[in-house]
Amino acid sequence: MSLLSPAVNTLKFRASYGDLGNQNVGYFSYLQTLPTALSSYLIDGSQRRIITRAPSLSIDPNNYTWERVSTTNFGLDLGVLNNKISLTYDYFIRNTTGMLTAGQELPGVLGTAAPSQNYADLRTKGWELSLGYNDSYTVAAKPLSLQAKLVLSDSRSKITRFRNEQKLLSNYRVGQEIGEIWGLVSDGFFRDESEIRELDQTAIIPWGALEIIPGWPKYKDLDNDGKIERGLTETDPKDLKVIGNTSQRYRIGINLSADWAGFDASLFLQGVLKVDYYPRHYLFWGPYQQPYANVYPWHLDYYRATSDSEADRAKHSAAYIAAGLADANLDAEYPVMQSWLADANYGAGLDIPQTKYLLSGQYLRIKNITLGYTIPSSALKRLHVQRFRVYLTGENIFEFSEIKKFIDPEAINQGYSAWAYPFQRKMAFGINLEF
Repeated sequence: MSLLSPAVNTLKFRASYGDLGNQNVGYFSYLQTLPTALSSYLIDGSQRRIITRAPSLSIDPNNYTWERVSTTNFGLDLGVLNNKISLTYDYFIRNTTGMLTAGQELPGVLGTAAPSQNYADLRTKGWELSLGYNDSYTVAAKPLSLQAKLVLSDSRSKITRFRNEQKLLSNYRVGQEIGEIWGLVSDGFFRDESEIRELDQTAIIPWGALEIIPGWPKYKDLDNDGKIERGLTETDPKDLKVIGNTSQRYRIGINLSADWAGFDASLFLQGVLKVDYYPRHYLFWGPYQQPYANVYPWHLDYYRATSDSEADRAKHSAAYIAAGLADANLDAEYPVMQSWLADANYGAGLDIPQTKYLLSGQYLRIKNITLGYTIPSSALKRLHVQRFRVYLTGENIFEFSEIKKFIDPEAINQGYSAWAYPFQRKMAFGINLEF
């Protein structure tokens, strides 16, 4: 190390391997049970729990144990310029073998669900980088301390073993990346009846009295068969393709702090730089999902084919006309207004993920900011006080995000159908007093 000094102060290489058993499994899930239920008939004037149904597992698993997690890690620690600048980097490979999941697809005539067994293997590759800065300067004859730290990490997980010969999209598949979003490629809106006749999209019409009319979402025919259909397998996806991923990637955290003449300040930022989200909630779709849902401001940019006649315009309110809603809107963000078009229960219409409404869930949030002042100890001696500090702190102050008007980006769960309450903004004033 003497050859590298004084530039390099710390240099360390690390390697490790570890095995863990995941015991987060049901204690008695390997046992077949006979579920009971209330009878649908009244016996002696009341319902009685006398019905016993078929066993929940019709097949004895015979192979049911903990999942095994094996992790190989390689790392580097580096400090330069008297450790003012520090760097830590780790690369890891984590193999989860014997994942507990339902087995291969079984015929419906079996009469029960496939039992959970140690059927699948998963491999996760990822890295984590930490870069820090710590130094002090003299400003106005007083020391100024500065600290900064950046943490950035990423990982991707893929299935390496699972029995799914048909490569059904509804189950694990070898080579599948966890979080895949299969969806349609948007091609604008239908403009006229001739376009509607040229492309058959009847297979994805939601339930109810809906029909395809000008302004309806149009999709690209990826398999060139003149129809838009959802495939069931990876080998024959028809018009589906991978359009995004719900896994959070490039997770970032930034810590900044400074201290000078009794004043202190700190800032904490956190976020995710890459994640996709497809909305399946009426708080986003409004009347497109349910006719009794609220209309939000963004829904007013909907497809309108032709302007109303003067007679029809006279029937509209002044506010309706002033908002431009009585005019044609062919380049709208949203399709023609039809309720149930985005119904979340039937896997059709706008409930099918598509590229036009696939949202980027990336964000960077001011998670915490704190300002404080510590009164000099010399001024506190007469009061027999060792330390007196006042501070103002705030949490979840602001977000840099494209989707925050729809949903709190931090509240998005891994599943792209998730919806959650936003994190609250908080402000607090406090005093630290020590005797």
